[in-house]
Amino acid sequence: MKLIDCYITAVIHCAPPDNKPLPKEIESCSRYFDEEVQRLKRLRVVIALGKIAFDNYLKSLRRIGVALPKPLPEFAHNTVYRVGDGLPWLIASYHPSRQNTNTGKLTEPMFDAVFARARKILSL
Repeated sequence: MKLIDCYITAVIHCAPPDNKPLPKEIESCSRYFDEEVQRLKRLRVVIALGKIAFDNYLKSLRRIGVALPKPLPEFAHNTVYRVGDGLPWLIASYHPSRQNTNTGKLTEPMFDAVFARARKILSL
């Protein structure tokens, strides 16, 4: 896989105990994440790896003043959402954690399909 014009970030930038961030840890890092989101002016697609990323991307948009649809999009693997005019497409994906890949909840073809979907959107 070759990524071009790609920016990878995380809601939090440290690995919490048991890889399960507490709400306070996410809150502590949120201003940095919000700033990153605002600086990405040419952003066209966001792939949220996991429900935490998905939910917190939407929370970040709300914090920076974006009016979100009601009801909010619900997390579902390989689902695409347009949360507002002029905003990037949002694609939800299961997180590629060892737990998800070892149990088969997320397979390589499933993960590849998420990026194929993003590529298709970018080619429009």
